[in-house]
Amino acid sequence: MKIIHTADIHFESKFQDLDENKKRIRENEFFNAFKNLVTYAKNENVEVIIISGDLFDKSSVKKSTINTFMNILNSNQDIQFLYCLGNHDPKDLFKNFEIKNLKVFKENYFEEFIYKGIYFYGANFDNKYKESLYNSLNTSKNHINIVLLHGDISNYEEDNKININKFKNKYINYLALGHIHHRRFDKLDDEYGYYAYPGNLETRGFDELDSKGFYLIDTNDFSKTKYIPNSIRIAYEINIDISNVLDNNSLINLILDKMKNKSNDYKKNLYKINLIGQHKESVDVNITDLMNNLNDEAFRLKIINKSSLKLDYKDYTNDNSFKGELVRLVEKENLKEEEKNKILEKGFYYISESGKIG
Repeated sequence: MKIIHTADIHFESKFQDLDENKKRIRENEFFNAFKNLVTYAKNENVEVIIISGDLFDKSSVKKSTINTFMNILNSNQDIQFLYCLGNHDPKDLFKNFEIKNLKVFKENYFEEFIYKGIYFYGANFDNKYKESLYNSLNTSKNHINIVLLHGDISNYEEDNKININKFKNKYINYLALGHIHHRRFDKLDDEYGYYAYPGNLETRGFDELDSKGFYLIDTNDFSKTKYIPNSIRIAYEINIDISNVLDNNSLINLILDKMKNKSNDYKKNLYKINLIGQHKESVDVNITDLMNNLNDEAFRLKIINKSSLKLDYKDYTNDNSFKGELVRLVEKENLKEEEKNKILEKGFYYISESGKIG
């Protein structure tokens, strides 16, 4: 049997750093990402789609969102959907809905659900993973066992984390986890099975970098579980050394080239640019100007200046200028060299900004 494992879809995410138009675009794209997953499932003859929590981003969900999700499920009756609740999900959302191909695991103990000979076990997210939860899991080595749960893992007893050791040697073929927004696939124990976080389905910001997607599982061989990219837009973080940049036009072109190198359709993506190194005095690292020149080159752009000005301030000691006067004043103070450099760098910047040329 082929199974898809996804999690942390977060319908109705806030997108606080986007304008209203782009917020609406991203809201629609989150549904499109899920629709793309389901289309892939149909094309690949996938029979089960696992959602390991945080289908929604908040406890109050709009009726239109529920209807859109239900329409997707109702249009794909040949696929069984299995969904364990996450910490963001409303607990009783589906209690008044009858969806034939949706099984919601919402109890604080493991429920068993058998589908076409595969044994699935799922439980609700709980801030305290008690011993009773682990004891409620009754698996058999004669079955194929897949477990759904939402939360962070630990190798120790912690109230707010899943103790991964409690699932070892329990004949679990695949532990389908959610909550962590970065994908991970690893061995569960020496003899049996794997555990996995697929990460979220679509990026929401710069703490969710690079390609997003889901896992494709074949129950004939769990070791061959494959990651399938599904991103509509990708968030990148790029460190750019500007030490050799000669002027502002060159800086703009360098940033643009680095963005273009990420993908052919680079304008659709999100970029966090970190400017590093020691820049020349001829380069004015003005974030506002850079944003004005480059903002239309990306869906979302954030530029952070982590560079410093490369100057030998001693060259200005005898200079008859505002910069020279500043250097002489700072040199008289009993300061550490690092402190002097910070003061002089800021001072040189403001002198240049005010149009007083040294």
